[in-house]
Amino acid sequence: MQEKYQLIAMTLASTALLATGAALADGSYGAIALSPQTGHYAIVVNRTSRAAAERDARSRCQAAHCRTTLVFRNACGAIVRKGNMLVAASGRDRQTTLAEALKRTGKEAKVVTWECSKGAKLSANRRH
Repeated sequence: MQEKYQLIAMTLASTALLATGAALADGSYGAIALSPQTGHYAIVVNRTSRAAAERDARSRCQAAHCRTTLVFRNACGAIVRKGNMLVAASGRDRQTTLAEALKRTGKEAKVVTWECSKGAKLSANRRH
């Protein structure tokens, strides 16, 4: 029997990207795609447009039911897993993004992956 995954996407208000069009043409876009049927996921950053970020995330997700759950600009994105729950989060920097995702899921959640676009806050973007 195939497991179903609960998907949650959250964007911190300071870096929310819900608008489209030329007004947001400058910047580095990222996106997260998740599949509720399989638990597959993908995160991409540094795309020149929202459409390119969404397309590339869905393509890299490698599951028929992948859908874009979060788009961000000049920010970081992360995926956190707790049991069958996948949480996609974005924020101005890595630390803020991960802290918010873990706050929503609890300390026992596992950070699956994270990436920051070129335009994200630089002080917290280095991988350790």
